Amino acid sequence: MNIDAIFKALADPLRRRILEVLSDPQYFCGNREDPIHGICVQDISRYLKLPQSTVSRHLAILAQAGLISQSRHRTWHYYYINTEALSGALEWLQSVMPPGSHLATTTLPQHFADEWPQNPGDGAGESSR
Repeated sequence: MNIDAIFKALADPLRRRILEVLSDPQYFCGNREDPIHGICVQDISRYLKLPQSTVSRHLAILAQAGLISQSRHRTWHYYYINTEALSGALEWLQSVMPPGSHLATTTLPQHFADEWPQNPGDGAGESSR
């Protein structure tokens, strides 16, 4: 795990948004996701209302950092979060926290929750991020 590559990848707001989409495919893409394989780039592009080339470029950076993986099913490439890499990043963050502190990993920060789309799965597009 390259912690520098992970945090460099996470520094970009669009890549964080892509991770949010990948974190809950059904919420963001409705029934278009493939629960076995993940989400295809076309659906991510459609949801975020961005060109496929832009999304593909950011997916490649996330993959190089080890944050996501892809599988191929026929002609489709599906992307999903690599939970092991995210867990490793969280463990590193925990290791530098002052004694007695802890990371809250079970609740989405309110400032993120407020920005999620009001009508999930309808492809309404970007949040205000």
